[in-house]
Amino acid sequence: MPKLQLFVMSLGVCLILHGYDDSVMLKKINGFAGSNAAPHSILLCSCISWRQHCASPFTQTTIKINPVFVPILPLLRQRTHVPLRLPTYLAAEGEGRQLYAIVEQVTFSRYEIQLAFTKDCTGGNACRYGMISGHVAKGARRVKGKVVRLDRGIVGRFVDAVCGAVCSDSTLTWDQDGYRYTVGIKAADMGTLMKVANSAINNKPVVP
Repeated sequence: MPKLQLFVMSLGVCLILHGYDDSVMLKKINGFAGSNAAPHSILLCSCISWRQHCASPFTQTTIKINPVFVPILPLLRQRTHVPLRLPTYLAAEGEGRQLYAIVEQVTFSRYEIQLAFTKDCTGGNACRYGMISGHVAKGARRVKGKVVRLDRGIVGRFVDAVCGAVCSDSTLTWDQDGYRYTVGIKAADMGTLMKVANSAINNKPVVP
């Protein structure tokens, strides 16, 4: 392929990935290629077609980071290979209590985050709010629980909390793009965890 054709195609794909619409793409390509851009309109059409029919839905999604997770992002991105699916909604908004994210475990193939009301919570019932985890799905045990239909056609499994003197976490687990994710909140109902899970499913993952 001639160098100019290759350049125009590459430029078109880059502009797509950066979220430019088709009219802006055309202007930018014309600006770079000048009078030679016209013969390569077929390449521009190929780029547009690729976006419309082949691109992953995540290429058109903006990453939204809940402020709770900002302090731990550098550590997670440095130590794990698992894409971070972080909920934008944690069901604690508006309650007036600060949440903190605490990394409990992070390896190349797994991460586990505790959500707590204090920075130094060690998992005790008084300070613990919930948890989030992600790991490689291949070879993982089959998840038990009630079948739940989540966004994007994903099927999850809900496990209700067990309450005695204290309550455990209710959890919702699903597989997405080869990884298994779980969100949990102490004694939460299924509807609440569905909202939390869907906010993670629809958020673009943070890639380490």
